[in-house]
Amino acid sequence: MAAVSPIIRVACTPGQARVAVTGPDGLLDYALWRPGAPDQAGALYRGRIARYMPSLEAWFVTLPGGRSGLLPARDVPAKLNDGTVVFVRIARAPQGGKGARLALADAVAEGIEASLQGDPALLRSAPSPVERFAAYFAGSAIHIDDAYVASLLPPSLHARVIRVQDAFDADTHSQTDALMSAEIALTRAISASITPTPALVAIDMDMHGHDTAPKQTAQFAANRDALPALCDQIRMRALGGAILIDVAGLQVRKRHALLPELQAALRADPAGTRCLGITQLGLFEIVRPRTGTPLHEQLSSAHGRLLTMLADLARTVTTRLAPRVAVGTSILAAWDEDGFAREAFFRMTGHTLSPALSPSLPPLSWRVESSDGPAR
Repeated sequence: MAAVSPIIRVACTPGQARVAVTGPDGLLDYALWRPGAPDQAGALYRGRIARYMPSLEAWFVTLPGGRSGLLPARDVPAKLNDGTVVFVRIARAPQGGKGARLALADAVAEGIEASLQGDPALLRSAPSPVERFAAYFAGSAIHIDDAYVASLLPPSLHARVIRVQDAFDADTHSQTDALMSAEIALTRAISASITPTPALVAIDMDMHGHDTAPKQTAQFAANRDALPALCDQIRMRALGGAILIDVAGLQVRKRHALLPELQAALRADPAGTRCLGITQLGLFEIVRPRTGTPLHEQLSSAHGRLLTMLADLARTVTTRLAPRVAVGTSILAAWDEDGFAREAFFRMTGHTLSPALSPSLPPLSWRVESSDGPAR
């Protein structure tokens, strides 16, 4: 029997597309695509050196739109002067309240014809999640439920696009919704609690159920079988930096036998995630490069909350009148910044939305004025 190719599914709501790759055994990869605020990691810019920060041993570089990024001095072969124009690539997207991390780039080597003269400018956008998945899962069909968003894909992918009514089936909805939860079932025997903090990500694995095998034997087998699913969760949630894993139940001296299993599971991650070993407390210590913004930050940010609001409103609008919505300060600021989301809401619903600022609402909340329900 011929192997079934994965499907790249693109489910669209105003201002955002949820991009899932599914195969016969379920979810293979996942990412959010926000055309009005695209991923920055990998984008190429012409920037201008603003100033050197001795305490950080790095230069601040001015980027378009008044934004800035940090260029570490250790990555620069020669001293730079304030006002110098440089080509830079976003090595790490803004996250955790910190700005973008930059790396020097060679425009010629990148195939970009650009001058070092002129104001800061975007020279090449980072590829969208659809483009990244299409390159990795070569030949896979792209099922998308919005023709306009499909038109934003590069022409080289158009032959692979299939227009569908609903890009996500029930299983895909269920599996992608699970990525939003801190608690996740990895296997029938093992679940995990995933807790990001500013310093690191803590993962606690827990075993449930019963087994007739000796206790340590059962615990070892259950942890071993759950490691590939756990590594998939780390990748699909775009977690990065230091990650500590407390496996379920095993004595510390027994955990070392799991190291080869964990290292094998991590090799499937193209980001180059590494296991550094086991701490004295028996915690597996791994490090994953910080590149894109983690999924939980994308969802909890003001922009993420705005897009959640628009998706909810688009699903529930049933009248000829535009919904009256009150929003907090951060939601309103995000609305003003994302023109693509504003246009997408009108295109998908036929309504022009005009959110009204309500100082009584928390900054990241909103309320439908025609509803008696609580603020979100």
